[in-house]
Amino acid sequence: MTTSNKQKPEQPDKTGPAALLGEFREAQGVFYKTWGPALGVMFVGFIVAWFFVEPAPPSHLTIAAGSKNGAYYAQAEVFRKHFAENGIDLKILETAGSLENYQLLLEDNNVHLAIVQGGTKPGNLAEHSLESLASLYLEPLWIFSKQSGSYEEIRELNGQSIAIGNPSSGTEAIMNVVLKANGLTKDKTQEMKEEKPGTTRIVSKGGKVAASMVKEGKIDAACFVLPPDNNLIRQLMSDSELKLLPFKRHRAYHQLYPYLSDVTLVQGVLDLERDIPSEEIPLIAPAANLVAAAKLHDAFVPLLIEAADRNRGQSNLLASADEFPSLKFSEFRPHAASVDYFKSGHSLLYRYLPFWVASLFDRMKIMLLPLLTLTIPLIKIAPPVYRWRIRSRIYRWYVLLRQMDQQVEGNHKELFAKQLKALQTMESELETIKVPLSYMEEFYNLRLHLELVKRKIEQRANQLGK
Repeated sequence: MTTSNKQKPEQPDKTGPAALLGEFREAQGVFYKTWGPALGVMFVGFIVAWFFVEPAPPSHLTIAAGSKNGAYYAQAEVFRKHFAENGIDLKILETAGSLENYQLLLEDNNVHLAIVQGGTKPGNLAEHSLESLASLYLEPLWIFSKQSGSYEEIRELNGQSIAIGNPSSGTEAIMNVVLKANGLTKDKTQEMKEEKPGTTRIVSKGGKVAASMVKEGKIDAACFVLPPDNNLIRQLMSDSELKLLPFKRHRAYHQLYPYLSDVTLVQGVLDLERDIPSEEIPLIAPAANLVAAAKLHDAFVPLLIEAADRNRGQSNLLASADEFPSLKFSEFRPHAASVDYFKSGHSLLYRYLPFWVASLFDRMKIMLLPLLTLTIPLIKIAPPVYRWRIRSRIYRWYVLLRQMDQQVEGNHKELFAKQLKALQTMESELETIKVPLSYMEEFYNLRLHLELVKRKIEQRANQLGK
């Protein structure tokens, strides 16, 4: 029997010239192999952070205001114009008043904002369901009666006819509180039915209709909740046949109902020339509040407060110029963006950039998190790794050169010839290899040492050949 010796496949020489040349050529891709994973990690970080970026603000939204002739609608028009300047369409809904505004804000997904009167919050409304953006101005409760009447305050209207505002309006809501607090019983029968003796007849009319009724003597008093510079209030105050009932216990109202501020209409503030009013008149006044549902985009909040700040003239007759807009009379949790605005004003982005551009950068600031947490460590780690990988490929050549240098004292002519051939190949290959300029010192040192070993081998080969 004969046995055949199976030859093992030759293993690649990982320290030979060919292998080292292959590794050295890879030096050109070391930059990408080092920084590529780092950039990949950063990219993944940005993708993850993208899911936490707030969506872009919509190009349109809706606000529930009031009647077209009312102050709330006029304020909403101020918001609409300011939004239009910034490329946003603000739709204004005409409503019956604060109670309907609350209902729309809670039940209609298309309604984002509402202007409501302080103290009209529905009793079953959870405070966390809405957020306060700003209190806009104070709007007193005005009760007008005929000059010929003997009424000096609201309690004297017991058993009389009073127009308390349109149904679902803020005037009706506050008058229900005031009537109950003063013990005025109400007759909820229709106007045309016979009234019961000793009851106060309630007429659900407001605005110009109620004003005409009190002027014509059809009712004994008409109630309004409006800012002092409203045209209807100025007309009623200028009418010599009408008088405004004072709230002499205005401080007591404020103590019992904190949303009712005690204010004073100072003499002559409405018309200095005609001295209107002719004396100081104490009043009670809820605040007109701007509230929003949670679906309102944060970027719109500074725009709304900025517009309100431009239109704060309505509050100057009853409060200092810097008191409104504010969060002083808020009945809900203040919106975080409102708190930031009143604390620091407009951010730097919104001061100098168009709204949409500023909004984009503002939303993208969350992307700085992966940028800072990943980039800084990678910047510190990547250069040493890159430098080590380049130098390691250069230093591996010295393993081969050292082996050749240690074999110079031998007597193997065939080995010397093989080594010289390998060194010549290495020299020619090194001429074609590109190395980063920052590592040229190591590259030229390698070439010098290669030349040194080559000369020593040549000298030893010559000595053996003699």
